[in-house]
Amino acid sequence: MSLTSKGTLPDLKITAIKWNTQGNCIAFTRTDQTAATVLPFASELPNVIVPGHNGQVREDKKWFKVEIRNVRTGACNYNGSGIYTPQTIHRHLHEVNSEYAALNVVMLFQWV
Repeated sequence: MSLTSKGTLPDLKITAIKWNTQGNCIAFTRTDQTAATVLPFASELPNVIVPGHNGQVREDKKWFKVEIRNVRTGACNYNGSGIYTPQTIHRHLHEVNSEYAALNVVMLFQWV
């Protein structure tokens, strides 16, 4: 299947594709085409690039890492079984912090 077979955007061109060190596929379009041009095809694009692949398409926006110190990571015990998972902390922050809930979190926490 190709995107042009839909007839909606016959001028949509992917000029290059590369894989970064994290294993993400980065597709480049012509300079006159923006993410807004491509995003309507977000559900189909991964399968067009890699047949049979079901991926997630996101606009390439600048993002940054944040280090937060002194976050309680779990109940204090000595066998390590009381450590909260990144998913647990993410859910809790999402519930209690409206500013956090408004963020577009693309990767969950990692313990340093």
